[in-house]
Amino acid sequence: MLKIFVIFTSFFLFAGFLFFPSVIDASSTDGTVDSEYKYAWGENVGWINFGTSEGNIHITDTSLSGYAWGENVGWISLNCANDDSCASADFKILNNSEGILSGYAWGENVGWINFAPTNGGVIVNSQGEFSGYAWGENVGWISFSCANTNSCNTIDYKIKTDWRPSSARYTERSGPTLQELRDLQSDAQIEEVEEVEEVEDVEEDEENIEETTEKTTIENNQEENIALPIDFLGFGGEQATNNKIIHLVKTTKSPAVYLVHEQKQWVIPHVSVFNSWGYNFDSVKTITVEKFNTYVNQGNLPFRNGLLVRSNVLDKPAVYFVEDEKLRPFISGEIFINLGYQWSQINWIPDSLLNQYRKGKTISSKAIHFQGSLIKYPNESSVYLINNGLKRPIYSGTTFMKYGFNWDDVITIPKEEIYLSGKTIF
Repeated sequence: MLKIFVIFTSFFLFAGFLFFPSVIDASSTDGTVDSEYKYAWGENVGWINFGTSEGNIHITDTSLSGYAWGENVGWISLNCANDDSCASADFKILNNSEGILSGYAWGENVGWINFAPTNGGVIVNSQGEFSGYAWGENVGWISFSCANTNSCNTIDYKIKTDWRPSSARYTERSGPTLQELRDLQSDAQIEEVEEVEEVEDVEEDEENIEETTEKTTIENNQEENIALPIDFLGFGGEQATNNKIIHLVKTTKSPAVYLVHEQKQWVIPHVSVFNSWGYNFDSVKTITVEKFNTYVNQGNLPFRNGLLVRSNVLDKPAVYFVEDEKLRPFISGEIFINLGYQWSQINWIPDSLLNQYRKGKTISSKAIHFQGSLIKYPNESSVYLINNGLKRPIYSGTTFMKYGFNWDDVITIPKEEIYLSGKTIF
């Protein structure tokens, strides 16, 4: 018989934070536009300013109000209530409370502007950032973020607000939400402590030994660079073992970044691939060309499983789920929403890069989630990774961050959706 000790991770926050109803900031439900990030761009109209003091734009859970201003087009009204003209022309920009916008704006010099056109659409993500495109018959496409065309390195523009989608806020509860945990971790406002509580004697079995050994091996290999175990990478048909380490490298002769593992190297073909794995450029180390040439080229590193992508070409609106180097299209927007996804989770990818992937089986059922999905159940804090049909619990928030996961990618699934449990990810 062996005494087993259970380790609990606690969060020391200000008094009452975890146990009393929260107060939602007014700005998260009735937001204004950021003083710096306030511009949209149209090829035919130039810059449109959504943040003028005279325009007084507000974003709420149901609609937008106020006026945008363009030097070349004048004022654009977002809501007929601005001038009490709804009786003669009832229009407004609608918000579904999750940041998916629809409806029409009106400008005397531009006519109607559609915020949910075919092959376009405007959304506000969990960080309050607008993205996507609106369309006007008289003015063409209007872009709400440089990220739409991956041009932020050339000119950085977007519209940002302090309003937040309802799912990114919190209401009365007994613990912090995923959104709060992410924010607190990034701001270094939480401390983790380990409290040891002795529990009843239990039988020592092989599973306990295996998981303890697995965790110890991983921790002992946390050396340099990203040093992440990659037993569930799921690319190239290869399943690496837990005690292996991967590195990010570049050579003294080239800025290209590679992933190196077991004398093999994969080139990272685009920053979107790099970001899909949660990598950090601070982790890239420079090696000699001679050292680099000892690694065998394996081709391009693929996107991480579970990523939601679409082409950055406007007339290719199909959305895909990345699974084992294939793009699985959703059969409809209804299935996409019913599976718990949000439009703000979609990554706009260069069409030339997506064309390198084969198409997988169409996703037509809302009853199951797929390889690489991050899931949780209602009223539970545990987060799981779907891996080979099993749900593998992620040991802690620190583990979650170590593997480069993104809190925004966690979706809540119905309690009726059941999976067999796999090994804990430490």
